[in-house]
Amino acid sequence: MIKTRMAIYSGLFHLWTIPTGIYRRMVRLVLLTLLVSACTSPDSRMERILEQGKLRIVTAYSPTSYMVEDESESGFEYQLARMFAAQLKVQLEVVIAPNKAGMIEMLRQDKADIAVGLLKSTWAGDTELVAGPDYYSVTPQVIYHSSMDKPETPNGLYPFALHVPDGFVSNSVLEQTKQAHPEFGWNIHSDKSGIDLIELLHNEQIAYAATYSNELILAQQSYPELRSAFDLAPASPLIWLTLKSVDTSLQQEIEHFFNTINGNAYLAELIEYYYGPARKFDYMDQRRFVELFHSRLP
Repeated sequence: MIKTRMAIYSGLFHLWTIPTGIYRRMVRLVLLTLLVSACTSPDSRMERILEQGKLRIVTAYSPTSYMVEDESESGFEYQLARMFAAQLKVQLEVVIAPNKAGMIEMLRQDKADIAVGLLKSTWAGDTELVAGPDYYSVTPQVIYHSSMDKPETPNGLYPFALHVPDGFVSNSVLEQTKQAHPEFGWNIHSDKSGIDLIELLHNEQIAYAATYSNELILAQQSYPELRSAFDLAPASPLIWLTLKSVDTSLQQEIEHFFNTINGNAYLAELIEYYYGPARKFDYMDQRRFVELFHSRLP
């Protein structure tokens, strides 16, 4: 590559001697373009992440994704992203969005490198985004407080509405549900996360809320009076999303990471750890789990 550039520069300097003003101006322009290109070649996404020494993820605040309790960080998505950052040998930076739609907006604004824990059926069709590998399937559900009668169908929610965090499912899912069940109604909250609505439901400030099955598993540890009424949509895998680009270096690293943790069964262990036994996890449990992962890194 260096020899090729030197040959080009040598040829251009020979052309420089041509006593024609037009040729000289053309040569100057070409030479300047080559020099600027050589000096300002942009780094790839992965090169930028490694140079900055940090990986930025965006997520919503919830027990399944990311929480801070007693000065310790926890959450399934947080631990997964922390493993990825450890494999890259960089620090993890967590950016919090109000909900799933807010996560995508922050990703588009380049405030994060990856949006984690999003429903494939909702977002994978966006042509500006690239989906990583599937890693865990969840089901969008309608939940209620045990003090209420269990609704059997979407019509059974009437006269109350279903409260939905923005970006939870696609609008088409809600509209199709409405067509099949004319009395079904919903309110989309752009300023509230799934955990916000779960707390409102727990406090009986709303009648029904939409959540994912994995969120309900963990929510029931603190709020055992919450119940699943019915599925709002079929199960769909969770995915990580990045912005679409000709530079695929980050996507390649994500695929390599998931291949690694699938190959050594660590992903299965993490899923079992969080969602298998319905129990609370203390900080020391999490530290031991992270240390075990570090011991398996190549």
